[in-house]
Amino acid sequence: MQGRTVLIALALGVGLTACSGQKESAQEAAEPAGEAAATAEVQPAGKVVELAVDGMTCTGCESAVETTLTKLDGVQKAEASYEAKSATVVIDSTKIDESALIQALESMGYTARKKS
Repeated sequence: MQGRTVLIALALGVGLTACSGQKESAQEAAEPAGEAAATAEVQPAGKVVELAVDGMTCTGCESAVETTLTKLDGVQKAEASYEAKSATVVIDSTKIDESALIQALESMGYTARKKS
């Protein structure tokens, strides 16, 4: 029955977009990804910062470090590993620098420094 609903929607020129609840016309749905991507704003690639982080002992520590870092303005992505005693952070260097990352981790009780 669901297949028939989709066919009816397509026949009427209405495409359904998953999760967003928005509808788009059949023409918009058929637009090639390249054209849509060409009109999208291009974001500069982030700077990757490698940090040595001492004091993490479990996956809970990893999650806490990742959550704290990703909440900082200018942090695009953060991944931590207690086994490697490190964090890899992608930042927008126009908004944040390494010292702010280190300060945030030290305020949590960890010892952090930039890897050389």
